[in-house]
Amino acid sequence: MYQVNDAHSGEEVFENIRQTLKAGRPASAGTYSDKDRYKDVKIYANHNYAILDTGNDPKDNKPYLLLRNPWGREEPDYRGENDGKNDGIFKITLEDFLQYFSTYSVVTQSRQR
Repeated sequence: MYQVNDAHSGEEVFENIRQTLKAGRPASAGTYSDKDRYKDVKIYANHNYAILDTGNDPKDNKPYLLLRNPWGREEPDYRGENDGKNDGIFKITLEDFLQYFSTYSVVTQSRQR
């Protein structure tokens, strides 16, 4: 588990997560406990989200993360980009990820069974 604020840069956070997912290992992110931070964004305080993918937006080439609420519903509509599916899956810019998430966890080694 890493503290987002301990990273040297947002790019370091993004690259660590990207490389983890590329290697086929799971990653997740946790939010702050301060409920006021999430008042109008439909992201839950003190909650963990699965990180499904990373990419760059084709419109502006800005990095984003694809997250999923494990409850399977309640995705935020903070940028007017709600897909209407209510499946818990949503895209968040790296900039917003760094603002709303306090930790991220990555599996550093893959184990064979």
